[in-house]
Amino acid sequence: LNKSKTNGNEIRVLRNSVNSGKGFSVKKGIENSKYDLVLFTDADLATPIEELDKMLKEINNGYDIIIASRNLPESNLVVNQPFYRQIMGKTFPMLVRVLLISNIQDVKYIKDPQCGFKLFKTEVAKKIVKLQTIYRYCFDVELLYIAHKLGFRIKEVPVTWIDKRGSKVSPLKDGFKMFIDLLRIRFNAFANKYGD
Repeated sequence: LNKSKTNGNEIRVLRNSVNSGKGFSVKKGIENSKYDLVLFTDADLATPIEELDKMLKEINNGYDIIIASRNLPESNLVVNQPFYRQIMGKTFPMLVRVLLISNIQDVKYIKDPQCGFKLFKTEVAKKIVKLQTIYRYCFDVELLYIAHKLGFRIKEVPVTWIDKRGSKVSPLKDGFKMFIDLLRIRFNAFANKYGD
């Protein structure tokens, strides 16, 4: 744990001894959050930080979680992904809807559950990550699923998004791992690991 100060505000950098996955780091950050809201964003800033302003407006309208979307009609894709990643980006949300949330009316139409820019009320996020079991490919899908099981309100908003080249995601190998993670979430739900 490293600490520094900028303009009088303390910044804490949390370090993991081993790579346990993005979801593990997000959970650790949420657990250590002390302000009313917590945002997680990809390090490459594919979603510009300026998009936070519209999300803050929505969180003030009574929602508990605001998620950015690349797949809404109003979304502004400045630089598109390669074609094969676009196919993954369209296919994966359909799998989520079919396998997990076809029976949850207000979430089954979420277009982009894995965009790496999400804003939570901190008290809500801390309740969700207590039930988290997945720390890699589908951790954010699990967080959204748990959020609905707990009755929290989610809003999806269109954002500007700029593809950053250099992704190491493999459509076949990692796509298969994502599918396995979805099955794990489905199994956890049947086993009541997320509550009734």
